[in-house]
Amino acid sequence: MQWLRNGSGGGGVTAWAVALAVCAGVAGSCRQKAESPDVGVTPIREGEELERRQLEIGFAVGYLGTTVSIEDVLERISADGFRVVRAYEPFSQYDDSSHSGIKERLRALVDNGLTPYLSLSNFPPALLPNSSQQNQLGARYPAKKRADVLKYSNRYAPRDRNAYQASVRHLIEELASEFGREELRRWYFEIGNEPDAPLYFWGSPQDFREIFSLAAGTLKNFDPQIRVAVGGFTSGLVADSTGNIVYYRLARDLAASPLADFASFHVYANLFGESLSRQAISAFGGDAKTKIVSEWNVSTVANRRTESILTSEQFMGFLIDAVAASYDAGVELLLVHKLVDLASKGQYQLGIFDREGQPKQAYRYLRLMNEVVRSGFSAEVSPGLVVIRSDDAVVAMSKGGEVPFDYAGLEVVESSGDVNPRDSVLRGGEWVLLRSGN
Repeated sequence: MQWLRNGSGGGGVTAWAVALAVCAGVAGSCRQKAESPDVGVTPIREGEELERRQLEIGFAVGYLGTTVSIEDVLERISADGFRVVRAYEPFSQYDDSSHSGIKERLRALVDNGLTPYLSLSNFPPALLPNSSQQNQLGARYPAKKRADVLKYSNRYAPRDRNAYQASVRHLIEELASEFGREELRRWYFEIGNEPDAPLYFWGSPQDFREIFSLAAGTLKNFDPQIRVAVGGFTSGLVADSTGNIVYYRLARDLAASPLADFASFHVYANLFGESLSRQAISAFGGDAKTKIVSEWNVSTVANRRTESILTSEQFMGFLIDAVAASYDAGVELLLVHKLVDLASKGQYQLGIFDREGQPKQAYRYLRLMNEVVRSGFSAEVSPGLVVIRSDDAVVAMSKGGEVPFDYAGLEVVESSGDVNPRDSVLRGGEWVLLRSGN
């Protein structure tokens, strides 16, 4: 296998990277040693292969009962091989005591062969502080924004912890009566929604510790095989523990708890990379706990630039970086926030499908990438190149300068518009998805 030299486009720095080749139809074989790399990229020893890991790509559908009709979208993503869909805030003032509305919407996921990822990210409305207490908690916000902020039920710690525990118990009993215990063991149950972010949780760290222990303990007491994730922690907490040292220590403690099977994070494209490195995330439960990114997109903000990325080939570049970072950080589930645009018109949106259920260009790239990574893949990142490999596919993106490589034996499935296979060069920002021609 060739080793390829990065051009001088990266400020005159020379980097070496593994060539893109699939020998005898199997990615990752036929490696050769670089002669003399000039920067800190350690060549892989001859014959050594990177560990294969699995990554499942899924979606977050949003608030249960407040989204547009998505039945056709659910059927489509299931047919295209996606398996996990996140829904959150199950405690609704509009639902009845048996949670029939929640069960109906979760039934739509299950009937389409999808696995629910249910985030217990809010609290029963009856347990919220009274209006006077809410106003005191919301006093930090301008009067124009306060009314909108105060309506959310995920900000306040429940007043009566025993009643909250009973509510969680009632919810899981209702779900078991509808779907059965065996089905619930396939699901994910996440406790928390960015509890370390002042905008999204107004309780104390001790409040969240108690809430998690009560909710997770109730679920595990009901059935020890139910799978529980803690957090939805922000990537800022991981990247800079000194900024919120109390929550950082709490998050590490809870992730290591026997009540937690997973540690989950919200990481958006401008934060994905060094902020969620393997070194940083390993503190949360170590290698014994699976890591989940339960919210990801190209931006945290719905604006004109975000919408333009979701409908262009730029999205694939962000996705390649996210998949490579997931490999490095040991992330096994990456959920795109969100599946479908909100019903409201006249606003910018983060949906992968529009309000009419039509896919944006981003969906094609997600489908192609899911096919590459879900059965096992490896990822390598050098200063100038990102390479993702499966048994029969290679995805590559130049991070700067020119990267020559050989297309022999490979077929171009998809590429950014400027890539010319006959040119045998990837330039800064260009990407290509290849499959074995055998």
